[in-house]
Amino acid sequence: MRVINSEFPDVPVPDSAQIPVMKDRPNGNIERDMHGYVFHDACLNLLEEATVSRTVDPYRLYWICRSLPFPGRSIGVSWGHDYGGLSEIDFENQHHYPWEDRFIQQHKESEILQYAHSNPYWIDELDDCISANRDPDSQPKYLEWAGTDSRNCFSALPWEIRETIARYLPIKDVLSLAKSSKAFLPILSDQTYWASAFDYDAECDFLFEAPRIRESCEVDWIAIYKRTMYLKDIPGLENRKRIWIIVKEIAKLLELHPPFRNPDYDGDDCTFVDEIDDWWEVEDQDPGLRKWKVEADIKPTALRNEWFYEGCRLLYEQVAPIPEDLVSIAFSIAVAGNTEYLAGMRFISEDGSSIQLGYRNMYEEHYHEVTALKGFIIAIGSRGFHGLRVLGADGSISRWFGSPKDSPVTERLEDIDSASVLKIGFDVMSTLLGIL
Repeated sequence: MRVINSEFPDVPVPDSAQIPVMKDRPNGNIERDMHGYVFHDACLNLLEEATVSRTVDPYRLYWICRSLPFPGRSIGVSWGHDYGGLSEIDFENQHHYPWEDRFIQQHKESEILQYAHSNPYWIDELDDCISANRDPDSQPKYLEWAGTDSRNCFSALPWEIRETIARYLPIKDVLSLAKSSKAFLPILSDQTYWASAFDYDAECDFLFEAPRIRESCEVDWIAIYKRTMYLKDIPGLENRKRIWIIVKEIAKLLELHPPFRNPDYDGDDCTFVDEIDDWWEVEDQDPGLRKWKVEADIKPTALRNEWFYEGCRLLYEQVAPIPEDLVSIAFSIAVAGNTEYLAGMRFISEDGSSIQLGYRNMYEEHYHEVTALKGFIIAIGSRGFHGLRVLGADGSISRWFGSPKDSPVTERLEDIDSASVLKIGFDVMSTLLGIL
């Protein structure tokens, strides 16, 4: 087992060290003494491959795991998914409300167990599968249909546009399209198209070894696809495809930028909850504060994992003013399992400066133009905000940022135009609490 010190990754951990993990009780204060979460080494390698930087920050990964509940019957933290079929989740909401944690139990007789024990990273069969060279005597088929002489309506489009259309479709739909429209028949023998199927974020990107041989013009991408996509012949690759979907979600969570590491951040630094003096006492002294408050099912920060089986932990809080020269708000969304969460927001001023609350998705933000706020409508679940609508002082109502699906919706913050300061509490991936 590889042991990584989340605070100092380059400092080796002694082999003799006894580190409590998962539901084991830490020795003393959990914030100061060693505690960890078990990750399969192969899964950690896959996670590194799934990140844009090809590296994993162990400190951030630890705190993401620290934010997640640990259901009583589970062998790991609850990410909100069923581990690709290994766990039973009450997705039909037969015994739970839709916004609750719905873990039931581990599957003991799942068909997935037939390959779930196969190593998903080191796969011996892949060397032969990705070494297919193109036959120099072979000729692309159906080239005559790549032109514009056919009466087929798609034939009026240049071939490059048809190929681009195909890249945005699932492969099974492309094959169906080729059967129904001769204008797409050349796709079946187009090496450029089949090579693109292995690009990052494409349908076959879990075969991340393939793009590394792209420089060779002799690679037969069609043969590689045929050899590797019949997954039952390669149990390790079938297991990788299951895990790859999961680690890509984790990779996106790792890439969320916290405000205290953002050089453009203009607001107050985030503060650890443990550093906030008399957090709950201050709240009790001012009962009027409660009418402005919306929160998830927040558990005590020091609650041990053995009792933390649902809800969320409040790990940080942040206070920032609402700019007087506000022109727009940018929202960042995180996905965990089947649920979207509001990870953070930025208040953008006329001069382009911004105040960041929570986390920022540097690759995708959703913008809403507004110059004066009246309030918010919020969809909330047990782990945080699922979605939010902005109410403008001019009576405008924005679309949903995030999703209200299967979530309670509150209008408690719909009339806050007199407020000038926003206080947000959050864990390591989503917004939990709002006080104005």
